[in-house]
Amino acid sequence: MIEAVTWKNRAEDIALNGAGGELESPDGCTRTWENRHMPENPVPAWAQFGKYLREARREADLSLDGLGARVPYSASLISKIERGVRSPNQDIVQALDSALGTNGELLQAWKDADRARNEPFWFEQAAEYEKQATRICFFHPFVLPGFFQEPEYARILVSHADPSADTRAVEGVADARQGWRETLRGAHLEVVIPEQVLRADVGGSEVMRPQLDRLVREAADASATIQVLPVGVPDFSWTVGAFRLMYRQYKPFMLCTEHAGGETLSRDKSLIQQLERAFGRLQVWSQSPVDSVEMMVRIRESL
Repeated sequence: MIEAVTWKNRAEDIALNGAGGELESPDGCTRTWENRHMPENPVPAWAQFGKYLREARREADLSLDGLGARVPYSASLISKIERGVRSPNQDIVQALDSALGTNGELLQAWKDADRARNEPFWFEQAAEYEKQATRICFFHPFVLPGFFQEPEYARILVSHADPSADTRAVEGVADARQGWRETLRGAHLEVVIPEQVLRADVGGSEVMRPQLDRLVREAADASATIQVLPVGVPDFSWTVGAFRLMYRQYKPFMLCTEHAGGETLSRDKSLIQQLERAFGRLQVWSQSPVDSVEMMVRIRESL
């Protein structure tokens, strides 16, 4: 006996997995979409996409049923996508993007999630958003911003982070970081650097002197504001880790967090607000831009 498959289940099946026909079970029955996809285990990349979809739906003041009425897919399916237990294809995302009026942002979030899932060690996920940014706030508790790193400083960091990296790979990263600064010329950079990072003995004085000179030059550029977070301040906002906030005109703000395996992009509004507050506290506890330059010059002269 063949189990019935409704047109909506069939449409959802294609939306999730692409065209390819029905799947026969060992007993000869054609299984429905519901039967094909158990158990339900959230996938991190799709869970993040699903959270953004849920936020967009709620901002549009739509229930699951209300959104389901606007697209040829059920509320049940949309719920599963929001929970990250189902991975949609481009057709359903385009339909949802149109129904929610997100002007391509939902589709871009889907592309980000798909690429993060297939390329978990991709280190340049944020490049496209950085080019669109008008303002970028950056903080790293342990090293200087990559876009301010001198080649030798970058080489040392890369070779220590990955001792197996060959010369070609190390040089590739060093070169990329030099080019990175040029891609950010259209954005105002707000950077907080912990004092201990400036005093760290990365390669000795031969490396740190030109690196500090570079920072002083960058601080004189109208497109950058650099502040130094002194040692011993009674605030622990730095414990949030490394991140950069990217502000785009007329588009949702983006967050990029760094970890041992690379970077993670997020549109999570609650997380962005949390890190905005953390960055604000870091700026309050930091030296003024003028005092920060003076501190960098003093550290440079002490080497």
